[in-house]
Amino acid sequence: RVTNLPPSWARNDLELHLGPIDDIDTVWVNGVQIGTTRGWDKPRTYRLPASVLRVGPNVIAVRVIDLRSEGGFGGTEEDMRIGPPGADVKACATVARTWKYKIGYTGTVPPPPQAAEQAVNQNTPTALYNAMIHPLIPFRIAGAIWYQGESNRNRAIQYRTLFPAMIRDWRSQWGQGHFPFYYVQIAPYSYGNSEAVDSALLREAQMLALKAVPNVGMAVTMDIGEENDIHPQNKWDVGKRLSLWALAQTYDQPDIVYSGPLYRSMKVQGNAIRVSFDHVGSGLVAQGGPLTDFEIAGIDRKFIPAQAVIESRNTVRVSSPEVPNPVAVRYAFKNWAKPNLFNAEGLPASSFRTDNWPIE
Repeated sequence: RVTNLPPSWARNDLELHLGPIDDIDTVWVNGVQIGTTRGWDKPRTYRLPASVLRVGPNVIAVRVIDLRSEGGFGGTEEDMRIGPPGADVKACATVARTWKYKIGYTGTVPPPPQAAEQAVNQNTPTALYNAMIHPLIPFRIAGAIWYQGESNRNRAIQYRTLFPAMIRDWRSQWGQGHFPFYYVQIAPYSYGNSEAVDSALLREAQMLALKAVPNVGMAVTMDIGEENDIHPQNKWDVGKRLSLWALAQTYDQPDIVYSGPLYRSMKVQGNAIRVSFDHVGSGLVAQGGPLTDFEIAGIDRKFIPAQAVIESRNTVRVSSPEVPNPVAVRYAFKNWAKPNLFNAEGLPASSFRTDNWPIE
């Protein structure tokens, strides 16, 4: 339809009223798309910016899609008008007559695509991200806290790639640079087999993320786990340890020990192995008695319980008379353990292994 506008109207924003349209419409004015609405009984009102209007003839085009029943315009003559925003019906010009139309397509609407999974749950790909993360992206954030990983324990090698990739993607989506990303290393739990190493491998993948991406921090929870409850009750220490990372690394508060001991390196010394640690604070300590949960192996790759002694502020000496030529050490490297290596500030050491042997 062509509508003629006087100069006083064409130089200002106008409102176009089309009444209800059955079922979906899209409106163009002078070739510029103005808007679209879905709903057979909804009166249509579109704001027309002055920039798309012209003095004299203006072309209004409406594409109507009818899904069932009769379709098309359903309003009265008074419903279909153009005029200044908020103007009374009598102050508007009608657009109810002299429409030209052409049926572009007649057929049946194809059924919607079948979902890959009928029941969407937290494990459905994209479900959690689309529902809980993506809506937040327009808003600025100070950082992120992540507490997850138990379900990935059987794919720990994959997690080494996926976890850093997720952090990089979030930072790219938000466009705020390397915002702080602090996460919780999963706590010990039996998973039905206390001696298996599935969760230890996942903890290892989480520890490797500290070097894979910048401005991240890991709260260690080796002392918080419960053998028969995957959800430890002690959340207070979890939150406190995350806060230490934030206070020290994000808010630059001085003299805060924010991490428990993390494995740095090893050196074979005769029939023993000397293990060095970072983040020892005021020094390594054994809580509640001699050090536990250390294992040692020779070239046969058979790990047996070992004696471990704190040798200096940041080193532990590990040995066993059954392994005269040791080559590797592991610490609490299994699903369930209650180890007792800490720094003097009370933060626990992460489980670790010095070898990279395939796990059978």
